[in-house]
Parts: sequence; C-alpha cells; structure tokens
Amino acid sequence: MHGVDSDLVRRVVYEASKDSDFYREAQRRDAEVALKASALKARHAALSQQELAVAARQLSARVAKLEAGRNLSRSWLCVDMDAFFASVEERDAPHLRTLPMAVGGVGMIATSNYVARTFGVRSAMPGFIGVKLCPQLIFVAPNFEKYTAAAAQTRGVFARFDPLFMAGSLDEAFLDVTEFCARQRVSPQHAAAVLRAEVLSATGLTCSAGIGANRMLAKIASDMRKPDGQHCVESTREDILTFMAPLAVRKVPGVGRVTEKLLAAAGVVTCVDALRLAAPLSLLLSASAFEHILCASLGLGETARPPLLAPGEVGRRGMGVERTFADCCSPAELEAWLTSIAGTLAEHMALEGLRARVVTLKIKTATFELRTRQAALPGYVCSADELLAPALRLLWAEMPLCARLLGLRASSFYELEPGQRTLGFAPDATAESDATTLLCHLCGLRLGADAAAEHADWHVARELHHRLLEEDHAAARKSDAQTRNKGKRPAGIAALFQRRAKQPKE
Repeated sequence: MHGVDSDLVRRVVYEASKDSDFYREAQRRDAEVALKASALKARHAALSQQELAVAARQLSARVAKLEAGRNLSRSWLCVDMDAFFASVEERDAPHLRTLPMAVGGVGMIATSNYVARTFGVRSAMPGFIGVKLCPQLIFVAPNFEKYTAAAAQTRGVFARFDPLFMAGSLDEAFLDVTEFCARQRVSPQHAAAVLRAEVLSATGLTCSAGIGANRMLAKIASDMRKPDGQHCVESTREDILTFMAPLAVRKVPGVGRVTEKLLAAAGVVTCVDALRLAAPLSLLLSASAFEHILCASLGLGETARPPLLAPGEVGRRGMGVERTFADCCSPAELEAWLTSIAGTLAEHMALEGLRARVVTLKIKTATFELRTRQAALPGYVCSADELLAPALRLLWAEMPLCARLLGLRASSFYELEPGQRTLGFAPDATAESDATTLLCHLCGLRLGADAAAEHADWHVARELHHRLLEEDHAAARKSDAQTRNKGKRPAGIAALFQRRAKQPKE
C-alpha cells in the first residue's frame, strides 16, 4: 500500500459509507474507544511522583530479568506468501497480473493483487467501496480448494528446512532453521533465499521472509521487503533494539486499532516511546498488556517451540470458518450457509485429526452488530453433522435474523493418537492427468500412487520425530529446573513456611 493517497481513500470510504449501518456502528465503536482513551489520559495526568518512582524501581528489576533471559541462539524464519489468493489466481490466469483484481465480491474482498493495492483496494474492504476506488476492478470468486492445494505444496518445501514447522495459516509459516543452517553450513539469510526459490519452483508463487532470533522479530521482518523479498534482523541485542526503536506499536503482533489509540493517549506511538514511558504504562495498562508491550519493545519473543503436549492434548486453541454474503433474512438460506460452513470446518479438522467439544457461532447482522453464541457438547465431535446440529440450535435461537456474515468455530480439542488417524489416500477428482493421482487425507498433498506408501511413512516419521524432540526439550527443561532449585527448600515446605508467616500471631 506504499504510495497510496490515504486521504483520498479515507474520503471515498467516508462518502460511500456515511449513511450506512456500517458507518453508524463504526461511529459507536470509535466513541467507546475515545471515552476509554480520555479516561486513560486522565489517569496518566493524575499519577503522583511517588507512584512513578516506585514503578520505575520495579520496572528496572523486571527489565534486568527479561534481559538475562534474552536468547540469541536460534534462527527463525517467518515465510509469508505474497497476496496469496490473488497470486494463485494470477498464476492460473496470467492476464490478470496487469489488471486490478480482487478475490471476493461486492460484499467483501478477501485479498487484492498488487495492481489493485495501488488504488487503495485492500483485504477486508467491502467490494462496493473497492469499485469506487478503482472502477475497473475485476472480481474473482474464491476457490479455497485451489488455495489449499497450493498451501500443501509450500508445506512440502517448508518440511525440508524444518520438519516441525508451525503453520500459522494457509499463507504463513514459522520455521526454526537453526539445525538446518548448522548442517548445511549456511547463514539464515542464505537458507531463506533458497527456500523462497524452491517455493517459486514448486508453486509458481512468490513469498517474502523475515529472519530473526525469535518468532516475533521474524514476523515483523517478513513485512519489510514485500513482495518477493526478505529482511534479516541480526541476532545482537544492539541490532534488535535499533530495529524495534522506530517501529510503530501497531506493527507489533497483537496490537490492534483499539490498543494503538489507547497507547497514543499515553503518548506512545513507537516502541522507543513505550520504553521511555514504561513506568507510567505499567500503572495504566493491565499486567498482561503491559508485559506484551514491554517485551515487544525490547525485541523479546518466543524462541522455543510450544511445550510437550500430553497424549490427547492439542496446542491449537481453535479452528474456524466464516463466510460473508449479501444481507440475508431467509432462515432457509442462512441454514444453507451454515451447513456449508460446518462441512468445510469438518474437512479442516479431519486434516489435523481433531475432535472438538465446544462450538461457537459468529453472526454479523445487517446492521453490523456482532454476536457470538457458544455451546458446550456432551462429547467430542468431528463430523459435519455433529458440528451442524448445535450450530443450528444456536442460529434458531437468534431468529428472526437478517445477517451478512456467519462463522463457526470449534475449540476444546482432543487429538487422535497417530495410530488412530486416517492416514490414507483418496482418488483426486480434480487431477487433469491420465496417471492415477491420490490426495493425502492429512496434508492435502497430491501425489502419484507409487509415492503414497513413502509419503505415509514420512507422516509417521515426522510425528515420531516431533514427539522425540519435544521429550528431549522437556527433559532439558526438567534438568535446568533441578539445577536452579538445588539447595533450595522443597516447594511444598516453602509454601508451608509462607502460609505460617502470613498467619496472625496469638
């Protein structure tokens, strides 16, 4: 979006929406945020010097502890596919590359190509506003089956660099390439360049990469050289602080529009502002929000993989599917939309071998009011029918209803053991070649029948490798904890002494 006339975009958006329900809802939300920002600014002005002095002392100790835990030994990549949905459509229809194009429709744009972005057309923008910004805009209907197949190809490449890569979404993944670089005796920058070239060769699509000592730095850096580029944050404390200092706090993962405005009310626009005003911020924000801002401003993030999971536990918190459509008041049509959404969600859960015990229905009404309704189930479910039944009950309870978006989210997962998963293949109905092509149930990869057995072995080996590595990490953490606690009272005895100390003396 560099070079876009932002004033023009704001003016067009305002003129197109000023009399709409969307605009009125946005005005209401902005008013609520303005009140919160005003209250925060008043609290800031009322802080005493004594309060600030105490906060500064506590902050100094906290920063020292965080710095002592800074880990610069890992090399993480964040790989982000460039305008993924739009790029897949351009690959399959090359004439679209020179035309302004968006995947979606008049109701909502899923993503736009880089030509359309020069006009200010972006993802999550109503399509009718996109047309006002760019009258020659071309809409292409989404094809999620095609995008899923392309994502499976990219993941095949990622696995060669890090078999335990973490897929954030169809178009993004995090890879720890520390061991790969050590084995190949190459730098992380070289590994990123090779990976990007292999993704292009395998898919015909470009991607951008960020390189850093932790996942947060890699994520931020992945957006620095888009499209088809890469950026490295060198793994020294000085380079990391220099990189983070001028960065707008909105660029920090997890900081949204509301948090940005609240921080601005306290005088914080960039990360260096957050460090400069850290003492008052610690008194104005919740403990978790302040910790997040402080760690991000210092360039500290996760360097390890998620901890070892017990059998049946799942690291993923939830999985959802949602669809936007023209305002709909027909119960039959809304039920049809929900039926389709439940089917898609069931397919996604099947690929990861998941069963859920909680379903959440998301509704955006025609007046842009957002409703969420949740149901806890008596057992774990995974099929489309099992997901749909409670979702329909939640939907019926909201009738009569006029909606423009429905979504369904599954959570509280139980993961099937590797031996229980459907590690199998089905004929690929979309294959165009004469040769027999199969579709892997687990990852969606398409491959020849002669490679199916080897591919199944790869899934089993990857699962085993993951569990063994996590067991090694757990053993190392346990050993470190025992070393730190050597010579200390046992936790139970220490807790007993603390309780006795708090009891009033008779």
